[in-house]
Amino acid sequence: MEIGETFEETAKREVLEETGLQVKEIQLFGIYSGETCFVTYPNGD
Repeated sequence: MEIGETFEETAKREVLEETGLQVKEIQLFGIYSGETCFVTYPNGD
């Protein structure tokens, strides 16, 4: 995030920078953060 930027503005900017696609509408589908959200897969990743 840049100073003064909203989460929505950040998401739209990052998609444009990484893919060249311009996002018109977004919808939050989940937030996954914190110690309880870490997963170790059977292969160790």
